[in-house]
Order: sequence, then structure tokens, then C-alpha cells
Amino acid sequence: MRSFTPGCANDSVPEVMMSSSAERDAGIVGKTPVTSGASRGYLVGWWMIVPAAALMVATLPGRTHGLGLVTKPLLADLGLASTTFATINLVATLLGGLACLPIGRAIDRFGIRPIAPLILIGLGLAVIGVAASRDAAPLSIAVTATRAFGQSMLSVASLTLVGKWFSRRLPRAMGIYSVAMGIGFMIAFPAVGGRIAAAGWRQSWYELGILLIVAAPIAWLVIRNGPRDRCPEFGHEAKESGESEAASGATFLAALATPAFWSVALGVSLYGASSSGLSLYQELLLAEQGFDAATYHRTLAAGAIVGVATNLIAGLLLTGSRLRLALTAALFVQAGALATFRQIDSMTELWVWVVAMGVSGGFLTVVFFSAWGHLFGAAHLGRIQGGAQALTVLFSAVGPLITSSCFDRWGSYGSATTLFAVAAFACGIAAAFVPIRSYRDALTAP
Repeated sequence: MRSFTPGCANDSVPEVMMSSSAERDAGIVGKTPVTSGASRGYLVGWWMIVPAAALMVATLPGRTHGLGLVTKPLLADLGLASTTFATINLVATLLGGLACLPIGRAIDRFGIRPIAPLILIGLGLAVIGVAASRDAAPLSIAVTATRAFGQSMLSVASLTLVGKWFSRRLPRAMGIYSVAMGIGFMIAFPAVGGRIAAAGWRQSWYELGILLIVAAPIAWLVIRNGPRDRCPEFGHEAKESGESEAASGATFLAALATPAFWSVALGVSLYGASSSGLSLYQELLLAEQGFDAATYHRTLAAGAIVGVATNLIAGLLLTGSRLRLALTAALFVQAGALATFRQIDSMTELWVWVVAMGVSGGFLTVVFFSAWGHLFGAAHLGRIQGGAQALTVLFSAVGPLITSSCFDRWGSYGSATTLFAVAAFACGIAAAFVPIRSYRDALTAP
């Protein structure tokens, strides 16, 4: 018999390998066949990064920063107290986060192509519902729907789309994806903000809802579920040529049983908590250190630029074997930056802090985007990604509460940075001892 590279044929004779008992015991399901040749259409995967990033940008009205664009005029229009709206937003975020798990399962079963347009239509209708709200009750329902369809469902679809196309080069693909996403948000925020200033928040939100609905058929036309020949990228877990989904990977429950899942999910979720908790009060945080509003706006722009640049660098540098090092180092850098925030008293020190937070956040973002496909394969990636996303949504919702509680207890928003620093340091120590290795490698481990 001719020799061939495991998991990827180098001759014209396909060889199919069925799941072993060891694979089944480890939670790996399906068969891992070998196919002949590399699919020329595989380059489509790189193009899928564009609609994936566009789907993430489309989550804008379902995110805290997007909703923040209309918060002030919305409160004035409906006559709501800020505390009432904060409560609505918290409940909506927590309830909306529950949508991550079922949408992940639906994507694994039916594929992203038919699911993404339905999510866009749902998000569009929810945004129109926000624009039509005249009091707290319908607003609560509509905001919850935007969180569910936007921050939860569409985010999972966006991330999973890249994961379904890439395995070996997933960190690089996610780095490019992160840059494209960052550029998209930098274009979308001022564009939507300018439209709100010109036409008012209701008209702008109506138009945004219609735009999302119109985007649904476009998404169906351009999105593809995955390569037919998975061998060039997925190697050993590739499925038989002619089928569109991977047949090998860890199950959702098997993923939850691994320390690596919780190491990555908790480490990045903590970053989400500190990011949401501090960004909501960042102007007040800087004011406590003696900086004015103009400095606050400059640091926001600088932080975004550093984050996008770091996304690209991380995508180029990271491989599966470096994910643990990147996660650990990023958490330690973040812990150090947070711990020293209250000692900042000059612009130079502030810029160093901004760069440190941007770099750590950039690496953590790419690690989070890349880890799941590397750790658990593509077969159940939607559910696994959805579970991790649900955890980040929960932590992001709690972050502002932690910051405001620290202010109520100690009279300083800056006191929250110390608490977040301790948590980041603890997660960094834990991450240093938890391997992040491919699920295929785990099968051969003693």
C-alpha cells in the first residue's frame, strides 16, 4: 500500500478511518476520513472572513456601546430614570445571553447559511421595536430581543463561521477577522452616531432595523457553511469529500468537562467584565486621576487603534501551541495595568496604561476567537462557542455592577481596578498550569 500523511491523502486512493473506542471515550464523535487532493475552492474560506466580520458589526444595536448611542435621547423621550433603564439593560443582557446555547446547536445542525439571515431579520425587527417603544414595558421586551439576536445569536454565528472554515490557520484567520471587525466598528459608530444627530434616534433606529432586514438575503447569498474538502485545513478530522460539515470533534458536554474550556472562558470573561465595568465609567475614572474629558476621548481612540493593531499581530504570531502562553501573559499584563491605575498622575503613565490594556485585550480577543476550534474541533463548534459566549455576556453584564458597588462602598470608581487586578492575576496563575492543546493531540496523550 502507498504511504500517506495521516489525515490527508497524498495519492488518489482515499482511505477512511472510523472513530476508535478511545475517541468515543474522549467525547470525540464521528469518523475521520482521508480524502484525495486539496479543494481549489478552499480559498473561499479567506473570503468568508469578510461576511463573518460584517455579521459581528451588525450586532451594534444589540451591544452596550451601540445602545449607548441612543441612551440620552431615549431617556429624555420616554421620561425614564437612568436607574430604570440600567435595570432594563441588565435584565435584557442576562436573558438575552441565554440565546447563545440554542443558536449554537441550531448552527451545528443546519449550518450558518440558513441561520444567519433569520437572525438578521429578528434583530432588524427588534431594533424597529425599540424605535417604536413609548414606555418601559415594550422597551424592555425590544431591548431584550436586541440583546438575544444581536449580542448573543449573531455573535455566535459570526465567530463560528470562521471556525467552520479554519483549523490549522485559525489564529491567523481570527487575527485578520479581528482587524476587519475593528475597522467595521470604527466606521459604523460614527456613521450611526452622525445619523442620530441628523435625523433623531427613532428615525435612525427604524432605518437601521430596515437595513438589517435587507441584509438578510445578501447574507444567504454570500455565506458558505464550510469547505467540501476539509483535508487541506482540518487534516485528520476532515470529512469525506462532498459533504459540508466536519464529522469529528469533542461534544459540548465533553468540552465543559475540560479544564482548558474554563481556563479560556473564565480568563476572557473576566476581561469582558473589567472592560465593560471600567469603560462605562472611564470618564469618571480618569477624572478621579485628574484628567479632563478631552483626554478621555483621546484615550478611547488610542485604545481602539492599539487593540486593532494587536489583533493583527496576535493573529500572525499565535499558533495552537502558543495559546496558553498568550492567555497567561495577557492576563498578567492586564493585572499589572489594573493594579497600577490609581498611581497614574501624568500623561506618559496614562499612555503606557492605555497601550498595556489595548495589547492585553487584543491578545485575549484572538485567543478567545481561536481556542475553541483548536481545542474541540468543528463538529459541535457552534454549541461550544455559544456556551463560551454566554459566559462572556454574563460577566459583561455584571462588570458595571461591580464598579458601581465599589464606588458605593469605598467612594472611588478606581477601587474597582484593584479588585479586577486581583481576579486577573488569579486567572493568569491558573492559565499557566492548564494546557491548551488540540483535541487530536489529547487522544494520544498517556
